[in-house]
Amino acid sequence: MSNRVKLTINKSIHIATITLNDPNHLNSLTFDDFMQVGEYLDEINEISEIYITILQSSGRMFSSGGKFEAVAELKDLNRDKGDKIGKLKKYLGNISTPTIHMLQKFSLHKNPIICNLNGPAVGLSACMVMLCDMVNIQDNNKPYLLFPFTSLGFVTEAGSSVTLYENLGINLGNEHLILSKPIKYETLKRHGFIWKEYSGVKTTEEFNSKVEQDIITDLKQNSFHPDSITEMRRQLIYSMKQRLKTATVDEIMNTLPLWMSGEPHHRFELLSQKKRRHKL
Repeated sequence: MSNRVKLTINKSIHIATITLNDPNHLNSLTFDDFMQVGEYLDEINEISEIYITILQSSGRMFSSGGKFEAVAELKDLNRDKGDKIGKLKKYLGNISTPTIHMLQKFSLHKNPIICNLNGPAVGLSACMVMLCDMVNIQDNNKPYLLFPFTSLGFVTEAGSSVTLYENLGINLGNEHLILSKPIKYETLKRHGFIWKEYSGVKTTEEFNSKVEQDIITDLKQNSFHPDSITEMRRQLIYSMKQRLKTATVDEIMNTLPLWMSGEPHHRFELLSQKKRRHKL
């Protein structure tokens, strides 16, 4: 088990679990935390005996997205109006690099990634959910996904300009990205995004445990060949991975001028001061 408090990793026979474990702060994450998820995926890749990866959370919410404090730390980049190149380099390092890193690690992961969506996921955290191969939901928490990019003053990130169209189609993808409207779990279920729906579980811990037991049962009942699972995952995500590579460059280059304008900082600050209503 990792000694990090808000991100933990557990490895058992054939299954590795990454847990967002800071429920008191709605599992909000810094840019470094998103990179750490990618590093855990890399770490799991080195263990041949593990061929299922689970991404799960704790408490009542999967993740409220990026921490306000992490964005506030970048505000100083906008104070220096004279050094545009220097400011551009810093934004590329602080915002673009974590996104590219995380997206690359999800794309190169050898195992099918199963997400346990115990509650709402927002922003970059919702993008992580969209990058998973199969998604379970804990229906009593009424999970939804929210991509509030236009309401926060920037554009799509982490390949969401591809993954939403892939899962919902162009019309719903446009609606939820352009209008920053939450994708409710009924919509996710109707469009086949949900693998299994767990009803009657009282806590997130019970939900996570039930999913793991179901996967263990599946593995015992079927004589899967590990290399076959790995190659199957690589083959199934190949075409989307190619589209993600192109989309990521466009997303980064289109969002940088908006961040450099300072508008996202202003909107995050209003949210943190409760002067602007958050759709949560």
